[in-house]
Amino acid sequence: MQFDLYKGETLVQGAIDSPIKITSLTPNTKYSDYSVAYAGKTEKTAVPEFTTSDVVPTKPSLAVTAADGAVSYTITDGTNNGSAITGYKIYVDGTARDVTAKTGTIDSLTNGTEYTFSATAVNSAGESAKSDEVKATPTA
Repeated sequence: MQFDLYKGETLVQGAIDSPIKITSLTPNTKYSDYSVAYAGKTEKTAVPEFTTSDVVPTKPSLAVTAADGAVSYTITDGTNNGSAITGYKIYVDGTARDVTAKTGTIDSLTNGTEYTFSATAVNSAGESAKSDEVKATPTA
């Protein structure tokens, strides 16, 4: 059995199979005024008002380069099907540092000491999984 999906009086998708999936919606947003009808029929049934959920981004990737008492970092976003990314966390030996830029420098590190780094992306749904760990040893 197939259905037609309407937003108001406008046909959004025609002849779709059940279960009906409404696509191209914005995360964490309230929607109303949708209805369905058997394909080709005019009698519609209202879809109850609903709010889409928000999801955290997938884990980013992280690259680091050692410097004198510091490392420079580059974060590459994973997939984000949720709300906008608002920041990042870089974990240095397990301790989080909040950062807002995808590139930058982590300083105040000790030369000759190996550090382990990972990163996460943050949006209004929360924090992503950690990136794969990378290691670097600052040198003078």
